Amino acid sequence: MRAAARGRVTGSAWATRVAPVVAGAALLTCGLLIVANYGDVTGSSSPWINVLPLLLAAGAGYGAYAQRRRAALDVRVDQE
Repeated sequence: MRAAARGRVTGSAWATRVAPVVAGAALLTCGLLIVANYGDVTGSSSPWINVLPLLLAAGAGYGAYAQRRRAALDVRVDQE
């Protein structure tokens, strides 16, 4: 969005703004439906199998934390 606002992205509003937002919303909806119905998707009633989607959320949270921490370390190293 920022690049489009600065005039760096050329193309129609559909191709640069609307379609990516619609696609992202559709992917998010599909992902949430899969997580909400994970037991039915896998055909398993085992709690160990049904907890697996939490690993995805934990990994995403750790990745966000690690990225912020690394950015803070990079800034600190640049200031020295």
